[in-house]
Amino acid sequence: MAKEETIKIYKNEALSIADVSNSARYIIIEESTSSHCCFEYTIVDTKEGKESYGDYWKRKMCEAFEKQEAIEICTALNKY
Repeated sequence: MAKEETIKIYKNEALSIADVSNSARYIIIEESTSSHCCFEYTIVDTKEGKESYGDYWKRKMCEAFEKQEAIEICTALNKY
């Protein structure tokens, strides 16, 4: 991911799968893919490609409570 790229936050997993323009390895989904009520964001590793909606839980890196936390984690992961 180039420095000038901004982190995309997808409303749901289906929209992230449909977006073929994003080349970032780690992406943010604005929902808990583990279905835990307290998390608002999920950071997903797309190294193996974007799978069907039901397979995303296998590739999740972590979940976060706050948007800024998710952005900082995702930015750091994509940087290295």
